Amino acid sequence: MKENHSIVNSNNEDADIDELRKILGGKKCAGRNDGMKRIDAGRTITYMSEDNDPVIYVENGDTITVEMQDCFAGKIRKKNELLKALPWNSINPATGPVYVKGAEPGDILKISILDIQIGDRAVILCEATDFNRYHFQISEKSMFVDIINDEAVISDKIKIKVRPMIGVIGTAPETGSVLTTLPGIHGGNMDNTHITTGSTLYLPVFHEGALLSLGDMHALMGDGEPTGSGLEISGRAIIKVDVVKNEFMPLPLLETESFVETIASAKSLDEASVLAVENMLTYLNKNMGIDKGETWKLVAACGNVGICQFANAMKTARCCIPKTCL
Repeated sequence: MKENHSIVNSNNEDADIDELRKILGGKKCAGRNDGMKRIDAGRTITYMSEDNDPVIYVENGDTITVEMQDCFAGKIRKKNELLKALPWNSINPATGPVYVKGAEPGDILKISILDIQIGDRAVILCEATDFNRYHFQISEKSMFVDIINDEAVISDKIKIKVRPMIGVIGTAPETGSVLTTLPGIHGGNMDNTHITTGSTLYLPVFHEGALLSLGDMHALMGDGEPTGSGLEISGRAIIKVDVVKNEFMPLPLLETESFVETIASAKSLDEASVLAVENMLTYLNKNMGIDKGETWKLVAACGNVGICQFANAMKTARCCIPKTCL
């Protein structure tokens, strides 16, 4: 049997569901009784690798419910509990991997995010390694934010409508193992706030079955994840997976209601930004069939480069083109 890097791989389905329902405030679990395939939040990995055994096999075109722990595996419950006290191999658990039948190396996996539901309490870290870089002194602690009526209660006066997103989503990388805390061409910890309900993500397939995993949900997160964490929360997503064959596109690629965007990760934001723009130029020219000169003018006119995250050793940027320009 291949090595499995799962930190939790529970065989007690009812215990997993009960725990998730507790975290989610007793909300009904979509997909439990409607015949939809579902993965419990306890079936997680902390490395993306071809060596991980699939936790579920699905058909091309299936819709599934994926339950997710928060990025701390639910271990931070008090304000004096901090990230540095947790085992490193317990951070950013991603549910999966999902084996998609028919997916072969060279294919593209299309993931449509149909719905996201989140719990009723989020956590924000406040640690010296993050606030010292800004010369902003504050006590080290974990902060908790209640989610009430789809609003994050920052204070009595400040309430912000939630916009749930998925921070970690990726296929098994081409070679080796990659921590779920890191991004790459396979996806991973991209922390792109646009990966939310209604968006469609395209990822490369390097190994049979694709081996898709996802986690690190946020109720809200500022672009860049500037303080080192967003409003970290548990929840569930309903996704549809489709295998795209015999097509080329620069990956990862995301389509939202308003934008088409290329996503790239590198050791520096400069490198990630350049690669994201390079991929957008390629996409417009090769995939959209736009003349090279017109492609250059189009990116000059409305190519928007943004930061997804600079909190990790590998940084992630995106280049967005409004659909109204295409």
